[in-house]
Amino acid sequence: MKRTLYILGILLTGIVGSLLTWYIGCCDCCNSNPTTKTEATVLTKTQATSYPLEMIDTNGDFKYSSQDNFNFHKNEDQIILPISENIKGGVVNLKKYLVESNVRNIDIIGLYTEDEVNNTAFPNLGIARANAVKNYMVLNGLDSQKINLKSELKNEMIPNDSLVYSGPVLFHPHTLSDDELNATKHKLEEIHRHIVADPLLLHFDFGSKNLTFSAEERNKMHEIVTYIDHNHNAMLDVIGHSDNIGNTAKNTSLGLERANFVKDYLVRIGVNTDQIKTSSKGPNKPIATNETKGGRAINRRVEIILE
Repeated sequence: MKRTLYILGILLTGIVGSLLTWYIGCCDCCNSNPTTKTEATVLTKTQATSYPLEMIDTNGDFKYSSQDNFNFHKNEDQIILPISENIKGGVVNLKKYLVESNVRNIDIIGLYTEDEVNNTAFPNLGIARANAVKNYMVLNGLDSQKINLKSELKNEMIPNDSLVYSGPVLFHPHTLSDDELNATKHKLEEIHRHIVADPLLLHFDFGSKNLTFSAEERNKMHEIVTYIDHNHNAMLDVIGHSDNIGNTAKNTSLGLERANFVKDYLVRIGVNTDQIKTSSKGPNKPIATNETKGGRAINRRVEIILE
């Protein structure tokens, strides 16, 4: 009798276990959707670009590199301070290298993206950034005659979370060939002819000293800065003009204020103050009629004349 009960217990346990297994499996089947595949969503963060400082004269014997470089905010042309000691050391070494020969030069190539807003006097933020680096180097003893400003569109540049571009400046020190020296000379002669024949005119709103730059004005400003950088004896005449509305003496004073405003701007972007002369013609040299609003707007101007 005991043996029979023992066998029945084993059979009952097996049956109950089988039923539980079947029930749990069916519940899982009911709760699952065979056509739905669950995937984990992975968010990836875009990596900010970084360009380390590298200066190599491929046809000379100069080489300097550092993980540091000049940094700029998006939409800006001012170098972010402070400057690292590695960059300062590179500029010192570059100066020593360039002064050893009259045919050694360096191209500073500023990088920019086409979605950046350019509020500078230069054709693009790349040139403006290269000019800012040039000004830093000149302040630290380099000769601007040995520096050329260039730019490169780099849409793949990505700023960091603070909207800072890390090192959007490239450097190309090189030893000039005779052909390159002649090409540079002809380029400067052509700039001189162009600006003398067609001076840069900057226009002002009524009663204002503020100005904005058109694309043509930015191109001329780049030419003027290039010429002045490479000709330390060159002079700029900055002449203010006004319309004829109001007192002549007041308008003449306003014209001089505008001329000095432009001079200060030129100095801020690196032009030597000793190479700039300012004066005012007031309303005495109109280039359009003062009888119309449009004509008066044309007469409110500052001329930048290259001697």
